[in-house]
Amino acid sequence: MTRLPGRFFLLPLSILLFEFASCLKDNTTIVNGTIVDKHTGEPIDSAKVEFLIQKGESPPTYEYATHYSDENGKFNFQSDLPVRISLVSKNGYLLKDNGFGLEQGKVNTTTIEMMPKDGILKLLLNNTGQSDTIYVGIYSQLQESELGISYGFIVNHPFFVHGMSESMITLNLASEETIDIYWAFSKWPTYSSIKLASNHDSVFVTRSDTTTYSISF
Repeated sequence: MTRLPGRFFLLPLSILLFEFASCLKDNTTIVNGTIVDKHTGEPIDSAKVEFLIQKGESPPTYEYATHYSDENGKFNFQSDLPVRISLVSKNGYLLKDNGFGLEQGKVNTTTIEMMPKDGILKLLLNNTGQSDTIYVGIYSQLQESELGISYGFIVNHPFFVHGMSESMITLNLASEETIDIYWAFSKWPTYSSIKLASNHDSVFVTRSDTTTYSISF
């Protein structure tokens, strides 16, 4: 029997090793990100970036990893497991959980724009004795696009004003948008059905200023 030279065995092995290394590399998701202010384009430091990593499949199990942006708004992360950015937060900015779009097994270079809370809404509740409780929902289309889990509602709960002639709610909001205000005198059945309330109005929130709106009931 003729014995083949050793080099014929080394070539296939080297190819297998190369393909194995390539598979390992292809399975790694790399994220090189920059976080900036939506209005100014300036980098945001110390923003919290939460990653959700899928560790199992049957049943799926997950764990969180947290990173922070540096003084240049930069952050880096990599994982050999399926991963996504679940939330970005920073004091003075709207929470953000939408618009990340990571490609698994790829190098992802992404810029995340955060909306500053640079407007103030003062909501005055004037009790004229018609009811002891008012249910208020304040809806922002911008917040719904930035933070889908909020359904767009900045405020969505009852205010008890029994025995008080006036109550004031002060909210820091993203500016340059029209905020919808809904109110009712009985609790709504689902989180977003306050939009069906017969009492409704809108107010435009001005940047770096205070906007006041009054409700009498």
